[in-house]
Amino acid sequence: MSQFKALIQRHQRLTIALIFLILAGLFIIPFTLSFTPMIAGDDSKFHLSRTYSLYLVLKSGHLLPGYDFMAFNNVGTMVNVFYPYLTTSLPIALLQFLTHHWLLSYKLFFFCTTWLTLYVSYYTVQKLTNRHETATIFAILYTFCTYRIDVTYPRFDLGEYAVFIVLPLIFIGFELMLQKQDYSKWPWVALGMTFVMYSHLLSVLLIALILGLRLLIGLGKVHKLFFINLAKAIGVFSFLSLYQLISILEQFQFQALKTVSTDKLTKILKDPADLLVNSLNNSIYVYTIGFFGVFALFLILTHLTKLTFNDIHYGAFVFLGLLTFILTSKLFPWKHFNGTIVNMMQYPYRFTMFASFFFLLVGSVIITQLLDATAAPRIWPLLAGFVIFLIVFGRSIDDITHKANKVAAAQYPEITYFQMADFENATTNDYIPVKALDHWSELQVHTFYIDNRQPADFSLSADEDHFVLTFKTTKAKQIVTMPILNYKGTVVLNPTDNTRFPVKSSKYGTIQVTMPHAGGHKLVISYQPSLLRKLSAFISAASALLFSILAFRRRWEKF
Repeated sequence: MSQFKALIQRHQRLTIALIFLILAGLFIIPFTLSFTPMIAGDDSKFHLSRTYSLYLVLKSGHLLPGYDFMAFNNVGTMVNVFYPYLTTSLPIALLQFLTHHWLLSYKLFFFCTTWLTLYVSYYTVQKLTNRHETATIFAILYTFCTYRIDVTYPRFDLGEYAVFIVLPLIFIGFELMLQKQDYSKWPWVALGMTFVMYSHLLSVLLIALILGLRLLIGLGKVHKLFFINLAKAIGVFSFLSLYQLISILEQFQFQALKTVSTDKLTKILKDPADLLVNSLNNSIYVYTIGFFGVFALFLILTHLTKLTFNDIHYGAFVFLGLLTFILTSKLFPWKHFNGTIVNMMQYPYRFTMFASFFFLLVGSVIITQLLDATAAPRIWPLLAGFVIFLIVFGRSIDDITHKANKVAAAQYPEITYFQMADFENATTNDYIPVKALDHWSELQVHTFYIDNRQPADFSLSADEDHFVLTFKTTKAKQIVTMPILNYKGTVVLNPTDNTRFPVKSSKYGTIQVTMPHAGGHKLVISYQPSLLRKLSAFISAASALLFSILAFRRRWEKF
């Protein structure tokens, strides 16, 4: 036994990596049991459609996505311009090129990213606490926390799901800079925030808000070097994120766009007592901190003298955990923020991700101290805790499977196996021209106009990287209004002689051109990224390459 223990300790990182592979397989069990969790999430059809659209763009040889030519009902949306895709849809599309199997590609994506979440969580907390036990406990509880399960399965929100990977990197890197003056961790903050920028834009704002609050809490003890290294992180983040920012901002500069759909912030809020009860029940039907989140909160409130561990004080994390938990409930007066810019957040339950992180991290620190204080062998309480963990997650698997089967039977009763063709045409009006809002129903049925009249004969088809429109005009200089949204980068040309037509935006927010002569016409509509967008992509890619070279050189010199 002692030899086996010595072997484990000698190859600790490898052992941890292998254990995390098993746990990653455990997390995706609902996906392996059935394909229904893949299609039954709130955002399943949206993400399936956008990933399919991105795959076709890449397949056609284009690196920068524009129009969703063969997705989203072929109306000319640009979902992958406005919604980040580098950490979400892109890995799945690349896996599809390798496997030629969509369902397998999604399973591999969730398996690999779950393993990555476990390992990043473990690595960062080990650096913070210098304790492998604390890091392992946190990594497992955090990766399997109820809100992450909700984001993965009932919601199928790939953006927030990806943010979970780097949240520990950002907050712990920031904390080490603040409390231990370990300014070598500024790249953690820069890379973590860049990853979030290419995952979920709203989370960038929420994380920045929380980091700002954390800085205010410890402002009296901040050194000048902290701000110098924070400026480095912000600078690197700006260069690495330039592509995503320019892609969005140039479209907003081009025309007025509708942003995300919003509702009352108070729509699905619950009282704190209801949240705690649902957390204890570990219900996936309510967005909560879950059973282990409540257990961690109980440990924190009953062991306030144990908030300092290995020269790190966790009082600020407790405060931020309590604050973000309150923000998910009716206790905070969200009704006063309805109709303001705050509405873009859509749902305050998004703060559950942060409350889960803070509570589970501090709870893991306290568990470690309790284990250190016990006289009994620590294997038994750890084994008991792992059995409880399996029971709780088993309940989640049952709930996930039951809800997924119920939703799939109601929405897709005819589907008995997974094929992407059934989910390529989700409907979304996010980031469409404001002028198109009042005519959205007409666009969905591809209403076409020549001089404000609907012609009897026209056809619209879509290929991987272009639309094809055929029609007839009866006289010269007739104005053609196409059933395709107009954005910056739209190109309309005659494929016969490659004549390029000047494009205007119609009163419907769609493409409008003037035909110089009467007769039959065939037009090809495509997307060409602007020089500014190409330049921003080059700068971000070059910055990433340079940053990687410098990081590798530093590690090599250290080695």
